[in-house]
Parts: sequence; C-alpha cells; structure tokens
Amino acid sequence: GGQVVPVDKNGRFAAQQIVARKGPASKLDLVIKRDGKIIHEESQSFAVKRDDWFVVGQGDLTLGRSFSSGPAADVSGDTLAQGSFAIGRAAFYAKGVIGDEDGDDSDDIRITASVDTGETLVKDLFSNLDRKDPSQLLRRLNRDQYYPTYGDNSTLVEDAPTQGRFYLKVAKDDSQLVLGNFVTNFNGAELAQLDRGLFGALIDINSDQVTSFGERTTQITAFASDPGTLPAREEFRGTGGSLYFLQRQDVSIGSERVRIETRDRNTGLVIESRDLYPQQDYDFDPYQGRITLLTPLASTVANGSTVREGSSTGNVPVLVVRYEYTPLVGDLDGYTVGGRATGWLGDKVRFGITGQRDTVEDAAQTLLGTDVLLRLTAGTYIKGEVARTDGPGFGQSNSVDGGLSFIDIANPGTSAKAKAYRAEGGVNFAELAGKSGDLGKLHAYYENYEAGFASSGNLTPSETTRWGAAASIPLGDAVSIAAKYDELSSDNTGDNKTGSVDLAASFAAGTGKVTTKLGLRYEDRTPGTLLNSVQDGSRTDAAVEVEYAPSKNVAVHAFGQATLDHDAARQRNNRFGGGLTAQLTEKMSVSGEVSGGDGGLGADVQLNRRLGEGSEAYVGYALFADRTDTGLDSQNIFTRSNRGTLTVGARQRFSDSLSVYGENRIGFGGSAPSLTRGFGLQFEPTEKISINGSFENGRIDDVSTGVFRRTAGSLGFGYVTEGVRFGSSVEMRKEKSATIDQTVWLLRNDFSYEVDPSWTALGRFNLARADQASGSVNAAEFTEAVAGLAFRPVNDERFNALVRFTYFEDLGPVGQITGSGQTESPKQRSIIFSADANYDITQKLTLGAKYGFRQGRVSVTRDSDIFVSSDAHLGVIRADYRVNQKWDALIEGRALWVTLADDMRLGALGAIYRHIGDNVKVGVGYSLSDFSDDLTDQSYSSHGPFLNILSKF
Repeated sequence: GGQVVPVDKNGRFAAQQIVARKGPASKLDLVIKRDGKIIHEESQSFAVKRDDWFVVGQGDLTLGRSFSSGPAADVSGDTLAQGSFAIGRAAFYAKGVIGDEDGDDSDDIRITASVDTGETLVKDLFSNLDRKDPSQLLRRLNRDQYYPTYGDNSTLVEDAPTQGRFYLKVAKDDSQLVLGNFVTNFNGAELAQLDRGLFGALIDINSDQVTSFGERTTQITAFASDPGTLPAREEFRGTGGSLYFLQRQDVSIGSERVRIETRDRNTGLVIESRDLYPQQDYDFDPYQGRITLLTPLASTVANGSTVREGSSTGNVPVLVVRYEYTPLVGDLDGYTVGGRATGWLGDKVRFGITGQRDTVEDAAQTLLGTDVLLRLTAGTYIKGEVARTDGPGFGQSNSVDGGLSFIDIANPGTSAKAKAYRAEGGVNFAELAGKSGDLGKLHAYYENYEAGFASSGNLTPSETTRWGAAASIPLGDAVSIAAKYDELSSDNTGDNKTGSVDLAASFAAGTGKVTTKLGLRYEDRTPGTLLNSVQDGSRTDAAVEVEYAPSKNVAVHAFGQATLDHDAARQRNNRFGGGLTAQLTEKMSVSGEVSGGDGGLGADVQLNRRLGEGSEAYVGYALFADRTDTGLDSQNIFTRSNRGTLTVGARQRFSDSLSVYGENRIGFGGSAPSLTRGFGLQFEPTEKISINGSFENGRIDDVSTGVFRRTAGSLGFGYVTEGVRFGSSVEMRKEKSATIDQTVWLLRNDFSYEVDPSWTALGRFNLARADQASGSVNAAEFTEAVAGLAFRPVNDERFNALVRFTYFEDLGPVGQITGSGQTESPKQRSIIFSADANYDITQKLTLGAKYGFRQGRVSVTRDSDIFVSSDAHLGVIRADYRVNQKWDALIEGRALWVTLADDMRLGALGAIYRHIGDNVKVGVGYSLSDFSDDLTDQSYSSHGPFLNILSKF
C-alpha cells in the first residue's frame, strides 16, 4: 500500500494494513529493501472464500435397561432407575457465507445457527425446541464467575444468544432474520419508543438505497415474542460510590442494559447519555442483583462552564438500569409483538409507524404511533407524531441511596385509552438559500399528553401540554433579533408561560467594539400541586444592556431592568448591575456580574488561573435572585434547586503520571441548601503501578427523603506486569439525617498471577457492608472470597489440575425482591470447594479424580443468628484406557453424600468403545448404583447394560 515501515537493528518490524475483502486491494504485497535494493518480495491474498463455513456438532444416544431391587424409582425420583430407557442430546453451531463464485459479496448471505437440545428422553428431544430458560438470556460465560481460571487465557464469545434451545440468524447486507434473543431499541419516534430484551423472532429489513442524507430509504423491523420474562427499569442517583443494589435478585443473565444520564437539576431533561459495557465499565452479579461500577459515580457533576458549578448547583448523574427478570412462579401467560417501519418518498418525506402489543400479566398494553418528517435541509424540517396507549404498561423504581430503598413510580396507564401528540419544525435560512453563514433560524414545538399516557420514558399521570417557539434573525451585519416563547400546562405542576424578545446591535468604537441589547420578558405562573413555584401571577420586565470591549481580552457591561407590569401576588423585578470579562494575564482570567434590586442581591463571579497545561485553580460565586421554583417535571425526583452557590476548586496536573483535583460547593437559600466537597487523585508512578482516590462530602436535598448529609470516599491501587495483575480498592459512604443513619463500605480485591505458562493462580475478595442505626434488619451486606489454581503444562501435559475455593455470604437490602418473591430475605452463607485432576500414567492409561464440597447455611429469619445447614460431598474417580487407535475402555465410580439427610448414593459403570472413522464411536457398558436413605429405612439398587453412541463433527 505504499507504507514505509521502520526496521530495527535486528531486522524486526511490525505493520498493520487494512485490506478489502475482494478485488486487487485484497492482496498485500511486501517488498523489503536494503540500501535501496530489493532483497525480498512476498504476496498474500486475503480474499474471502465463497461458501466458507465453520461447523461444529456433537450427538449422544444412550439405550439401556435397568434392573432394580426395591422401590428404586419411587424413592430416588429417578425414572431411569428401573425399566428401559433411551436418552440423547444433539447440538451444533454453524457460521458461514453463501455467495456467488464471481467474488461479488453484494449477494452474500451470512448464516449463524445453533441447536442444543440438552440431555433428555429421545421422545422429547426435538418436540420442545422453543422451551425457554430465562436465566440463560444472552449468557456470557465469565471465567471469573464460574471457574476462577481455565489456565489457558481463552476468551469465550456468545455468538448465538438464546434462552431457548435454538438460534438462527440469516443476514444479507444490513438486513437480517433472527430466531432467538434480541433487543428492541427503537428511538426514531419520541412518543413511541420500544425498549425490551426478548426471545422470539425478529425480522429487520434495510434497503440498499439511501437518501442524500445517508439514511436508508426503507426500514422495516417486526418482532414476535413469547418472552418468559418481565422488564424492569430502575434509576439511581449517583452516590459518590460504585455499589448499587437492584430491586430484584435472580435477574436474567445478560439482559441488563446500563447507562449514565446527566440530567438538568431544574427540569430533569437529559443533557448527556453514555452507555456502559460489562467488564469495561461495570461488574454485574445477576443472582444477587448487584452492580459494581468500575468508577464511582458522583452525586453532582459540573455543568460545563469554566467554573463548573458557578451559576447553578450542578447537574445530576443518574444510573439507569433496564433488565429482564423471571416472574415469581410459573410461566408468563402472554405474548409481545411489535415493530417499526419507515419509508422515504424521495429525499424529502419520511413516514414512520410504530406499534407494540403486550398481553403479559397485569401490564397488558397496546401502543400505536405514527410519525411523518418533511425535510428540505438538515436544519429545515417539519416532524409530527401521534401515539396512543391502552393499558397500564410497566412502571419504574427510583433510588437515592444506591438501592437500599426505592420509590416505585407506577405507570399511570389505565384501561382507558390515552393519546399524545407532538410536532416540531425548524428552518435554517442559510441552508435554504444554499449559502454559508447565519441568515436566521426558526424552531417550534408542540406536545400534548393525555392523563394516563404511558410509554418508555413518558409517564404522564395528569394531562400535560407543552409548546414553544424560538427565532433568531440577523438584521444586517451588525443587528440581530431573537425571540422565544414557552408554555407548559399540567394539573400536577401548574402552568407556566414565558416569552422573551431580545434585540442586539454591534458597532465599532475606536479600536474597540460596543454591543447594545434591548430585552422584553413576560412570565405568567399558576401554581400546581407538585414541584412548582409558589409565585402566582404574571410579570413583564424590560431591560437594556451595553457592553464595551476595548480589546479582544477585555469586555465590560452594564444593565438595568424594570418591571413594566405585574400582578399583586408577584413582586417587582427592578434590577441594575454590571459585569466584567477579562483575560488579565496569559494565565489568569476573570468574569463576573453583580446586581441588586427587588429580588435581592444577585451575583455570578468566576476567577480562573491557569497553572500549566491541564492545571488550573478557580473560584466562582453565583447568587440567584427571585429563585423559588423547583422544576416542572412531575417524575423528576432527583433534582432540586437553591438560591446561591459558592465554588472553590483546583485541578493540577503535575506530570503525565500525577494529577489531583479538589472542589468545594456551597448552595444555600431556596428549597435545596447544600454543601459538598470533592477531592480526587490519579497517580501512575510507573507503567506497572496506578493509584487513584476520591472524596466527597456534603448535604443532599431530595424530594423523597429531605435533607441528608453524605460523605463518600474511595481509594484504589493497581499493579500490572506481564504475569501479575492485582487491583484493590476501598469505598465508604455515610448518610445521616433526622430519618436516615446508614454507612456503606465496599472492599474489592482481584489477583491474577501467571507463575509460568503452566501455572496460573487467581483470587478475589469482595466485601460490602451497609448498616443502618435503626437495626440490623435494614442492613445489606455480602462477602465473596475466591481462590483458584490451574496447572496446565504447555510442554508436557501428563498431569493437569484445577482447584477452586469459594466463600460467599449475602444479606440483601430489606426491600430487595428475591427470585422466589421474598422481601427481607434471610442471611446466606456458602462454602464451595472443588478439585479436578487428570494424570497420564502411561500413554494409554489416564486416571482422573474429582472432589467437590458444598456447605450451605440459611438463617431462620433475617435477624436471626440460628442457621439451617446443608452439606454435600461429591467424589468421582475414573480410569480411561486407550487399547489402540480403534478401541477405548473406561471405568468410573461416584459417591454423593448429603449429611443433613444422612443420604449416601454410590454408583459405578464400565464401558468399552469402538471408533468408527474419525467422527463416531460406539460403546457398550454396564452401570450399577447402590442407594441408602435413612429417612425411609429402605435399601435398593439399580443396575443394567447400556449402548452409547457418540458423534462429533
């Protein structure tokens, strides 16, 4: 490709080249020169073969007859203990491409398929392939979750996600058919969003033709599902820590979808959203319903200005978790069908329709929506939407303390139908004229939600109407006018009408520049019953502002405003003041404004000093006048406001390896006085060592709990070399108020040590404690300790061994719902040990052994220290003898002992196998079992011959 690659003194080099799948570009030519002369040439083709497939499969069939003495089948519960039987298993995975021999990949069809019947009776082998196991949804086999190490550093990828027994995906270009698990995430319409993780059938058709804006001219997606699970949506305000308990345990594995939303404190609107990914951003325990972020989530975040909290109390980070869970008992009686289709008429008009019918449980709902978009340019368009819901749908739950307590927000939908309408439009005059620059912009919107409308992200307990318009138009090169009007009406939040007009003009004054502004603002408030201003009535204000900038580094301004008209319940808003923005030196800048008037003193001052690249110190003060409203979003329980904020902070980057930050924020007045302090450290003295820490302290005001004090801190250490990985962190969070007194501790440790290519060790120790002063019944805690060792020789695999030890103790939050539907779940403690080993005594004889031990303890009640124990031992020993290339023999013995029942079960079998070709072997053998059970005081045995056929491909 024309690359010039440097070569070291030993003649070694590394290069990367991206090549095409077909054509001349799919061949890579390597030319090595020395002193300008070619000394080596090589060519390699990377063209993909037509009809290229990867297939793996296996089959297992066992026919046998059992003879028993005593009531073997009745007492053991094993139907195979007496009489004839036929059991089997069939499984395969296939992935490949079907294409034309001419090399044109535009006609390629890509197929991924899998079937795994599991071991069952032959008569039922293929009769119930759609039987679902919700716990297997999108299952990822995590080597740390199951066996602490496999000793070979392998990576497992789930390419055929399904909670049923089969999976099929047929893809051509960007279109596909899926039979298995899929996620519906349709956000093309604001009112009718679909967001579920389902099992069933999905067809997704995307046309090859695209518009001039790069969008598919036709898109059709439809799905049908017998889900077997219910959806949950939970929102957590950042706590300054990384440990969050879901409301439910026994979550469907792999169904979680996690993101962090930054929301405006006053309106609750989402300003920024970032998806999180497992292992990269968080660890998830689906059985205990617990998410651990790899980076703590703060209570507030900066709003993006130079002083992050300079003019507001800061925005609110919210952890949003959506997942699926299995209902308490039995199967779900219902189905889910839906989809979305869009089509473009040329480049200008797009039609869309969205629908979903859900008949599951008490949340049965029908959602229908349609939308149309008329677009002339990227910024000139008209969009309209209509949607209707019929039925309650699903609600959500919110928590401000990391999941120790929840507020359930029921979906307001009822059996009655509810509609929603939305329209918006925009005009960019420069784009319409085909010119650059700013010739003016317009934007308008209208929304109406009937009471009870309920779709994903839109819960409307009372009828709400919101509409507004905005325009900015230049009147020549130096004059511009801007106007804006917004109106909101809701039974819960009241009514609010706000309109403004601003006229700005600029002209030269000597070497400087003068800008003048005239403004007129009208506001009319009517209090509602929830989260609204206490002020009632209208007010009209007018203002004039003059700014003078003698140079590009300095600007001063002064303003005055007066109330032209106001209702008796509204106070006047006469105000005057001035401000300064200046780059005082190369490193120091200041900006600020101070004003006085009827609403009291107001100020917004920011001083910033740049200490170096990536380092600065700052101080900011903002004081709001006449600030008594708390936002207008009835579902926004995370945001409150205050009257003033003082911010002092610094960020210092000492080197590439060390940086620190610190910040203090004081908010006072209004409805949400607060005091928060945050400190952080990131230190990487070497490539092997990293240290990080953070501290946060302050008062938080929440609509559900009132004001409480929070202190949170974390400290982490990491060490990484070629053979060693170690990470440790400790976190603490304490919250206290008149009604809350709780402390949460989290300790995390992970260790991996590759002694050499043959020996690998892994360890993990996690500890969490969440205690409330009101009593241990409200506590939440878990302890997890894992140690594993693998001996997997590289050069001589005569002996192989895996050893694992696990200790687990769990006490979920008092309100967390277990898989069996319990709340206030009891304490659980478990010890699990297992060891596996194989030893090749000779080239023909291999001896294998396994020992497993489980000790389980469950408390009688949540606050009881009396436990019920259940211990079990498992032992297996086996010998495999390779007679020659065609014949194998094996003998195996097993013992299972449950101590509480004093129940011992013994078993043994022997078999001889004949290989037929490379893919099949057939064996005959004899199995015998001896069972004893003191509860029945009956002894019995079961024995008999069997025929076993195994195949692999």
